[in-house]
Amino acid sequence: MKKYTYNDWLNNKIDYRIPGGQNIVEADNGLHILLIENRLSKDDYKKISEAQEKAYDRAVERTVECHSRVFEDRYKKANNKKEFLNCEIQDCESKINENLIIKKQVLLGNKQYSTIRGDQYLKIMNDNSGYSFYGYSDNMRITAYYRYLQWLQNYTGQDEVKTFLPLPDCFKDKGYLYRSILNDPRVTECYEKLNEGAYRWTKSKRKLGGLAQRLLDRGKLIDDIKSNQDLARIFCPFFNLKYDSKEEKSFQPEEVKKYRDYYSYIQ
Repeated sequence: MKKYTYNDWLNNKIDYRIPGGQNIVEADNGLHILLIENRLSKDDYKKISEAQEKAYDRAVERTVECHSRVFEDRYKKANNKKEFLNCEIQDCESKINENLIIKKQVLLGNKQYSTIRGDQYLKIMNDNSGYSFYGYSDNMRITAYYRYLQWLQNYTGQDEVKTFLPLPDCFKDKGYLYRSILNDPRVTECYEKLNEGAYRWTKSKRKLGGLAQRLLDRGKLIDDIKSNQDLARIFCPFFNLKYDSKEEKSFQPEEVKKYRDYYSYIQ
């Protein structure tokens, strides 16, 4: 039987049909079956899975950004802004509740990306149109709606004092922190909300340092932020953590490397 590689997946050259003629192209375990049959190496399987997850995360992020942008454009034109916001929240909730099984998966932080094909990966990673991505899985769609809902629930409107909950000024796009970081299950498990929109980090300070370092590496922060101590000076107060104002050791490069890699999905 033919063996496949990462490049075969990327170029849509994998024949997912198994002996007997059954087509498993839409099955979640399609590539896993090829792995079990020794038709796909462990290294290639891992490489494909990592690429699929990266595409999933980016597609969700872009979809939330699209929803948010469209909503804000319409919100400005609404005669009754409060009622318009409430209607959008209810509409979003109804979409999430259409499939409670998928909703529970999303609430548990489970992501289904194993059916993303190579052409879909390339489209997601290379697309700069600003449009949303829907058709790849119900899990992806509901995850995007769930994060968008959380964004809506904390939206106060352009005409009021604040557009979002208080955010650190270090972000080039302040909304990005809330849309794509504070709503990610791998981050929400690390903090708790306090009164008046404040946050408290509940995991290790090194893990927060890793998150901050990853955001810096990916160009999400303003150019004035250059050092690890700058990151500590901004992120620790925001998450109500005490820190050494002269040299916060838990934010130093050798300390945060492990956790920076944990947040490698941030692109």
